[in-house]
Amino acid sequence: MGVSYIVLIKLCRSILGLSQQQLAIAAELSAQSIKRLEKKGAKARYTTVLNLRKTFSDLGVHVRFDEQGVITANLDGDLIDAINQGKLESYINIRLLDKDCE
Repeated sequence: MGVSYIVLIKLCRSILGLSQQQLAIAAELSAQSIKRLEKKGAKARYTTVLNLRKTFSDLGVHVRFDEQGVITANLDGDLIDAINQGKLESYINIRLLDKDCE
């Protein structure tokens, strides 16, 4: 996965407006783990990367990398609406509550 998971974390955090601490809570990881994973040269367990991808997907962000390194981010319509309406924080809180109830 190389550097791609570092880009994945930073890109998705940026789209969602999440701090490292907020992402850590959402993904049930420590804030220190997120900070470490965002550093160049960090090693991530495959299960950790899958967990983060699932967390981002649950929050409405779906990211793909192709063979040439092109990143494609698809956002759920509800996420786009929340961003446009200035209700991103509420959207994230509701999604996280839904995730906890599963």
